[in-house]
Amino acid sequence: MVLFTRCEKARKEKLAAGYKPLVDYLIDCDTPTFLERIEAIQEWDRSRDDLYVWIPILDRMDGLLLKVAEKYKYKQDPKKECEVKLVEMEAHDVDYCLKMLKFTRRLLLNTENRFVYSSGDVLMYLLNCPNFTIKLAVMRILAILGERFVIAREKIVAHNIFGDHNLRKKTLKLALSLSSSVMDEDGEHFSLVDLYFDKKKVPQKWRKLRFTHYTSNDFKKSSQQKNNINETQTSIKKVTMTTQELCEHSLQQIFDKGMALLPAESWFDFSIKASVAKAFSDDSGENIDLRNIIIETKLNAIAFVNTIFSPPQVSSKLFELDPYAFNSLTDLISLSETKIPKELRTDALFTLECISLKHVWCSDIIRNLGGNISHGLLFQILRYIAKTLREATDEIDEEYNVRFFYLISNLADVKPLHESLFAAGLIPTLLEIVSIRNCPYKRTLASATHLLETFIDNSETTTEFIENDGFTMLITSVANEIDFTLAHPETWQPPKYSVVYYSISFRELAYIRSLLKLVLKLLSTDSGDRIRNLIDSPILVSLKKILENKLVFGLTLITYTLDVVQKVINSEPTIYPVLVEAGLIPYVIDNFPKLIGPSAELLSLLPDVVSAICLNPEGLKQVKEKGLINNLFDFLLDADHARILTGGDRSTEYGTDIDELARHYPDLKANIVEALCNVIRKMPSTFRNEREFLFTSPKDQKYFFHRKNEEILTDKEEHEPAYWELLDKGTMLDTFTSVLFGMSLGNGSFSQVPQHLEARDFLAIIFMENPPYEYFTSVAISNVTEVLQYLDEKYEDYAFMDVMKVLNDQLENLNDFLNSPNDRSFFLERDGENSVRSCHSKLCRLAAILNIVTNVYIDLTTLSCKRIMQIYSYFDKKGFSLIKNLKLLFQKCALEEMYIRQHMPDSVITETMPLPIVDVSGDGPPLQIYIDDPKKGDQKGKITSVKTRNTLQMRTILYTLQSNTAILFRCFLRLSHSRNMDLEHKDLTTEVHIFENVVENVIEMLKVTELEGHLPYILVLLNFNTFVFTIPKASPNSTEILQTIPAYIFYQKGAIYFICTL
Repeated sequence: MVLFTRCEKARKEKLAAGYKPLVDYLIDCDTPTFLERIEAIQEWDRSRDDLYVWIPILDRMDGLLLKVAEKYKYKQDPKKECEVKLVEMEAHDVDYCLKMLKFTRRLLLNTENRFVYSSGDVLMYLLNCPNFTIKLAVMRILAILGERFVIAREKIVAHNIFGDHNLRKKTLKLALSLSSSVMDEDGEHFSLVDLYFDKKKVPQKWRKLRFTHYTSNDFKKSSQQKNNINETQTSIKKVTMTTQELCEHSLQQIFDKGMALLPAESWFDFSIKASVAKAFSDDSGENIDLRNIIIETKLNAIAFVNTIFSPPQVSSKLFELDPYAFNSLTDLISLSETKIPKELRTDALFTLECISLKHVWCSDIIRNLGGNISHGLLFQILRYIAKTLREATDEIDEEYNVRFFYLISNLADVKPLHESLFAAGLIPTLLEIVSIRNCPYKRTLASATHLLETFIDNSETTTEFIENDGFTMLITSVANEIDFTLAHPETWQPPKYSVVYYSISFRELAYIRSLLKLVLKLLSTDSGDRIRNLIDSPILVSLKKILENKLVFGLTLITYTLDVVQKVINSEPTIYPVLVEAGLIPYVIDNFPKLIGPSAELLSLLPDVVSAICLNPEGLKQVKEKGLINNLFDFLLDADHARILTGGDRSTEYGTDIDELARHYPDLKANIVEALCNVIRKMPSTFRNEREFLFTSPKDQKYFFHRKNEEILTDKEEHEPAYWELLDKGTMLDTFTSVLFGMSLGNGSFSQVPQHLEARDFLAIIFMENPPYEYFTSVAISNVTEVLQYLDEKYEDYAFMDVMKVLNDQLENLNDFLNSPNDRSFFLERDGENSVRSCHSKLCRLAAILNIVTNVYIDLTTLSCKRIMQIYSYFDKKGFSLIKNLKLLFQKCALEEMYIRQHMPDSVITETMPLPIVDVSGDGPPLQIYIDDPKKGDQKGKITSVKTRNTLQMRTILYTLQSNTAILFRCFLRLSHSRNMDLEHKDLTTEVHIFENVVENVIEMLKVTELEGHLPYILVLLNFNTFVFTIPKASPNSTEILQTIPAYIFYQKGAIYFICTL
């Protein structure tokens, strides 16, 4: 079973919202209707779905299939060594299961993220069914899953279905169920393909059943144990049936006979041999169908074995035992041999494709296909595909065609084979296919064009393409598709459920995209006059039509068109006037904001497009006059657009691209800085409070637990707080700060921001109101930390005073909490009131502020001479109220933590325990107090209680605030002692006053309450004192160094005596 975090789950469900009508349509019906509806879904008119969308349907099918497996007792307990009996599934149940298994196969072929599929156990149960029809359906699903593992380069681990020993053993037996070639009675080879022609007779050995099983019976040693040897007796069990007997008995009767004579461990093997013998016992229509099913099962098993076993294992376990497998596979894929069943031919091709994925046997495949000669089978098939497309015959099989192009692509990945295919004439042969006009089979054309694009990888292949009139084909194809699409709006059939930004059909879009990708490949593999011949042509008219019809062609084709434009200019700048004359450049400049849309590839390309236009002086002038730079930033204020750039490094790379734009074009630097500053000023006004983060329990309208024995209720998902990454402001800020971080990596425009932006304006986007509790650990805070560190290195005076002011103001804003009575809990006493939510929100904001302060400005590693003087200056101007407020903060947080712990169930204490914060000298404050031996890792698990979730939020915030306060106090007691500084008398006086204020406040915390009943608080405080009065040594194994002057003041104030009397 695949487990998602709740954040991942919420993100996927948000993306899957468009499919809800379809899912509900399939789920909200009885079983017969459900089967009819999934059977009706045969074609996918859209790009691959996320398999997560289909989990409800997969779960329903699992439940139905599992009932069938239990009905026939196919379910095998791995802990018990008992074999499944050979009980044939009844015909109506076979049809029932096939509808679901075939739909599963179609689903896997048309979805991505197949790792979500978790129905492997059901497939293993059904593989025990002796009906080969079921085995075939199961093997087809397993082979597709195996293909994904190879393509994704994932490792097969023990808990994965593919690591199951029984599955691997059974699929290997299915792969060897029938020899690919045997000697017939005339001493000639009889291969599988000969079954479909009348030239040879079926070998008699296939028409009989002869099954032999060797058993070993181990006897226990005698009681005397005189000899340390086990006596072993070997026996042979045989089941033989003549051709006539096979014809006279049904498969179930044969299975019954085998189960009566053979031990249970041989039943699965016997069922395979018996089915093969029965299939060849006579030439009835039923048995001929069974032969085809057995062969197709064998082929899919070979495909699966090649994906889950390593090549040496495949060689020793399969190909050495069935040496003619390659010959049979290549014989079975010929398109011109119409006697070969269509499904069998496609399965053989799929098997070859799976074998080719690992490249080990690609040379053998090329040799058997004659891929190194123009009249070989490979080129015969390509020409046959071209012939059927031109004639538009009923023989066209798009699934076969696409698979065949996949196979050639895998073969061409091997460099020597690439050269052989090139020499044999692959490029002109593919041009025969892609040059076909008015062909409705867009999937085949798109796949052939994609193969052509991947195959052209150097100047030699580009020359071959050009010399075979490839430019004419490409220009004409693009023009024909664009013009036909615009002239026939009745053919527009956009996908129904997925969110798309185009009006044409998906297949049409995919074909045009493949043509534009081919243009881009040619631009990257060649340059000069030859490429000029491609661009300075009617293709420019077609490209402009795409830009002018954004709603028709969509963002994907807009992206590829703009990419062609920018690559053309970068590879051949002198062609710029041609693009202007064609109207492309003026249209892009004048309509730049309209071209922008929610597409990650499109948004990422925008800086490159602007950079290419700026290569021309007139283009640079137009970019400045039309304000295109503003458009590079304005979309970041839109949550839907900003969300597109989240994940991976897209947003960081976007910032890097803008920084490079500033470095390459200094004239744009001022525009970039101005646009960036404007967005920073506008962003806080776009933030809104989308929802609350604390919820009252439906039972008693309280936020927290109040008794040790209080019942822990499971509450509805609707009470779950929104995750930071899913909030609009979270998305915007994560993306924007990643862009800032990317811009700060270079030495371009970002370094000039402090000269044009007040620090308080910058801090306003970070220290927002009402952030969620995990905000201080968000990507945004991490990025801002890096950015502020960068600015602090260049401009030490830029933001320090503003940050300290924000910190003190926020502490003052918490006056009610900080000065509340210490003998009881602030939160428990006001539980259920809105003041709790308000205080929680303020504490979350304070946590973000303190995180920035301790990570950027005040830490032992950042106490430079300049920073120390800034601290002196702050306290000289503002007084020492900050120290007092920080003392109150630590004090209240420690007490609140203690009170909350005392009133919650023990299981909740463990479940909501924050993870330790590791300091350079070990675990830093606050001291964690466990109710039991602590366990490694995060023990939170899945929290389903509102009160538990509220408690987790509160404890995490309280814990973080204590940790950061301890860091500040330690630094305030260090100051000039961290550096060799010559201080004036005034500064020395300020430092001593700081020391004295800190020590006095620490001592006051010790006196705030009695030891009795408050032991956890005292322990936390003593640990805090040890931390702040010491500094770590360079070696991690050394003990801390005492800070002598603060320690002396501590002693002088009588605190040692007070501690001794505790």
